[in-house]
Amino acid sequence: MVEMGIPLAISTDGSGSADNQNMIAAARLTCQYFRGLDKKYLFKADQLIERITRIPAEIIELKAGRLQVGYFADYVVFDTSRANMTPTHIENFVENLIWAAAGNEVKYVVSCGVELVSDYKIVGTTFCPEENLKQLEVLTNDFLAFRKVSKEISDTGKRGAE
Repeated sequence: MVEMGIPLAISTDGSGSADNQNMIAAARLTCQYFRGLDKKYLFKADQLIERITRIPAEIIELKAGRLQVGYFADYVVFDTSRANMTPTHIENFVENLIWAAAGNEVKYVVSCGVELVSDYKIVGTTFCPEENLKQLEVLTNDFLAFRKVSKEISDTGKRGAE
């Protein structure tokens, strides 16, 4: 796809299966997966960053993904004082971010000019983790009850009779 000029974005799969909302981990996994296939890197670190920021925004025609006049004021600040986040050289900061970030280094998040995370704490939003967990438990119980009475669908991608 990339060689054909088709824009390729990287994203998490949401909470549908893996529950990992870590975009850096998604970028790292993409690189590791393709490297495992043919022993070479498919993307450099700066290209991975573009595939989790600028390119997805362009695909969905959102004025985001870059710090530029006329675009939403979205940015994330990582705490680089942690041992795993200290690059050996400033030149390899982005590479170090992709390969070393664990997900708990996000110190500040600003989206559309509104601070959402400040000093590692969720702020500026009505999001309440405790309430979210309560709602999630209700939905999970509903889903488990549904599974008990529903027929399992399999072979959804199967073509033709065997």
